Amino acid sequence: MTPSEAEVRVANFLSNANSFVSLFKKGIDGNQPFDLLAISKDVTLCLDVKLCDKDYFTFNRVEENQKNSFQFLNSLNNPNVHLGFAIVYKGIAYYLPYNRYVEALEQSKKSLKTKDMIYWGEIWKLGRLK
Repeated sequence: MTPSEAEVRVANFLSNANSFVSLFKKGIDGNQPFDLLAISKDVTLCLDVKLCDKDYFTFNRVEENQKNSFQFLNSLNNPNVHLGFAIVYKGIAYYLPYNRYVEALEQSKKSLKTKDMIYWGEIWKLGRLK
């Protein structure tokens, strides 16, 4: 699986969950605020999709433009906008909420294992976007 295929897989999942989904086109330098925007009846989801070859996500993979866009959107304090990362490992997607990523950074962690994330199939069913 390529990073682009991982993005499409996550986009298709969200689309099948009755969301309008738009993938951001990468610029010449790959700079965009995040990979996709999904809008449903009650929630807007801003996600950056990361394909991992191990069962953890290292934070040095978060680009400056992603940090800046998530930090700005988080500062708006809109409870209906959820920010985070879709971590795809072995074809399975996990959700790492932005606030959990920030908490891990504050604890001087440099990565998180997929077991510490939300299994993607549980997100909508359990309402666990935050």
